[in-house]
Formats: sequence, structure tokens, C-alpha cells
Amino acid sequence: MSDNQQTLNYRELLDFCARCAGEKLAEDVVGLDCSRISSVADYVLIATAGSEPQLRAISSYLERQVREVYQKRTLNQTDDAASGWVLLDFGNLIVHLMTQEMRSRYNLEGLWSDSVPVELLSELANGRKTF
Repeated sequence: MSDNQQTLNYRELLDFCARCAGEKLAEDVVGLDCSRISSVADYVLIATAGSEPQLRAISSYLERQVREVYQKRTLNQTDDAASGWVLLDFGNLIVHLMTQEMRSRYNLEGLWSDSVPVELLSELANGRKTF
């Protein structure tokens, strides 16, 4: 594991990703702490895009910003915005960017209902101040 991975604060990264998504007008941005119930990731971020082009814009912007600010690349990524769902895997943070149709269909909040909701500190999460 690199020094960057050892020192990366994933809670901070969660807020940063929420802010980036908000800057591209993502809606219904939700952060979940899954550390007690998942061996896959400590945090999950879910956000809704209004269209496939917006989904692409949020995804590419978020990935670029994380790379520039945190020097962190995705470990894995589904890059098919045409499906209505893009997943960015940053290790202990998984980001799900979805159209409203996909978000309703797959109900990830229901799937992760045993997780703890995280109050996002980002001023731009959900397009408004949250603190």
C-alpha cells in the first residue's frame, strides 16, 4: 500500500466528492457509513444526474478532481453512462452516480439500510448549504 493510501482520510474524500458532484448539479446526494457492515468499503456516496450527458460530466469531473487534489485514481470504474449508472471505486469509498430511473429501480439506500447516514459537510451537496 502506498503512503498516499495509508494516509488518505476517506471521510474527507466523501465530503470532497459530494462537493464535486454538487458543483455539477447532482441531486439527492447521500453519504453512507458502511464500515460496520461491509468489508468492501467504509463509505458509499450516491448521487442523481438528470441525464446521461450530466452523468458523464459529473463522473469525469469527480474523477479528475480526486486525481488532482488527492493523487488518487479509481481502482475500478464502470464507465457506461448510457446504462444510467456509473460506479467509481476509490477503495474505501464507492461512488454511485445514477439517473433517477436507475436510482429508483435499484434502491441502493434500501440495500444499505443498515448503514449510518453521513451528514455531508459540503456546501454544494444537493445544490445548497448543508451546515
